[in-house]
Amino acid sequence: PPPSPSQVLLNMLQHGMDPQAALDAPRLCVEATGGAVGLQEPASRHSSGVVLLLEEGIPDEVAEELRRKGHAVRGPVCGEGRLVFGKGQVIQRRAVPSPPGANGPRAVLWAGSDGRADGAALGW
Repeated sequence: PPPSPSQVLLNMLQHGMDPQAALDAPRLCVEATGGAVGLQEPASRHSSGVVLLLEEGIPDEVAEELRRKGHAVRGPVCGEGRLVFGKGQVIQRRAVPSPPGANGPRAVLWAGSDGRADGAALGW
């Protein structure tokens, strides 16, 4: 399965992103076999048979640094090829300060929906 849940969670916990920003952030994926559509450069295999796929939006400097460190890199992956990175929706419950005189803590629900798929974050 794509590593998107862990990347989205890390974006929220480590980088302080809200659910929508975490879902919108570009992702990477490890490709061990087969191929992905939507690539803008020809496939090349590293001797290990593992290739890092980088989604459109990851800076070229990052790809070059990964190559310098010996990784096989393909990308940017764009268009419908982005489906290889997975998709998701997130609902987060977040504590907020209570107004003066209120009883107990308050919380809000904060949501996001991945633009790589159909869906929507709605409140009521």
